[in-house]
Amino acid sequence: SGTPATVFLTGLWAQTYPDIVQSLAADPLFEIENHSFDHSAFRAPCYGLPTVSTDAARRKELSDGARAITAAGGGTPIYFRFPGGCHAATDLELVVAVDPAAAGRPLDEVAALHGSGLEIAPSPAAASEAGAEVMVDFTVAAAARDNLRWCADHGVHVVCGTTGFDEADLEALRTRFSGDAHAIVAANFSIGAALMMRCAEVCAPWVGGAEVVELHHDHKRDAPSGTSLETIRRMQGARDAAGVGDWAPDPTENELVPGARGGRVPGGVHVHSVRLPGFVAHQEVIFGLQGETLSVRHDSLDRASFMPGVLLAVRRVADLEGLTIGLGDLLGL
Repeated sequence: SGTPATVFLTGLWAQTYPDIVQSLAADPLFEIENHSFDHSAFRAPCYGLPTVSTDAARRKELSDGARAITAAGGGTPIYFRFPGGCHAATDLELVVAVDPAAAGRPLDEVAALHGSGLEIAPSPAAASEAGAEVMVDFTVAAAARDNLRWCADHGVHVVCGTTGFDEADLEALRTRFSGDAHAIVAANFSIGAALMMRCAEVCAPWVGGAEVVELHHDHKRDAPSGTSLETIRRMQGARDAAGVGDWAPDPTENELVPGARGGRVPGGVHVHSVRLPGFVAHQEVIFGLQGETLSVRHDSLDRASFMPGVLLAVRRVADLEGLTIGLGDLLGL
């Protein structure tokens, strides 16, 4: 039917049917990816599948599966699907926590955890001693610049949700993470927010004007939000690629209260920031057309909404070379 597809194969299947593997690999509509070596589950229970129970055995399932697919002529897999779709945070281990302001205190006490046994370290250097493979940074831009620089220099992958980076920062990160260490930087790790941004990007070439309203809790330090700026950047890119010209001009001639029309991002889109108790993270993109409007809105009602995206990024960052911006590539958007 001409539909592209990702085919997840086990290494054992690839060894058994190399001719079919090569036929799939030769078809430009197909990409072949890793589904472990022999389809053993990474946690139990999992639909009656046999289970590998140690980290070493899980790593062997991954590497043996990839090697077998490559040897059969299927190319080099970059993605992995858990057998049975069964996975949990048990495939990850928290080995270090860093906070200069709380250094020396038990992590369980500071973060209301139980049983981590970790003492908070004063600097990222503790990651080397702990054998960390991925560092997660949710700080402020000034601290994150130093943290990410250290990680890049010491071969530690990074998942960063800190906002406040400008284009010069991102360009510096592209240079720094061009070696063994990789980085995923996202203004928002909510999967719903990633879908919202993609929807706004699709809509942008078809409308006359747009404005963005973003609403956050009363402790957020930066305005406008990184999510709103990334959304507008992607909307502008979609319009530029489509060659549809400028956004509708702002008709305001007399702004009676300075700032009443919000901030104006280069390109012409206005963004409005709300900071109030009761909010977590929310954004609405309002599009205007002849005789109609269209709104695309996303609401994070609990900070738990960010965790699936963070875990996805932690599991995938080692496979994505260089610097990745946002969750789009991880979600296939």
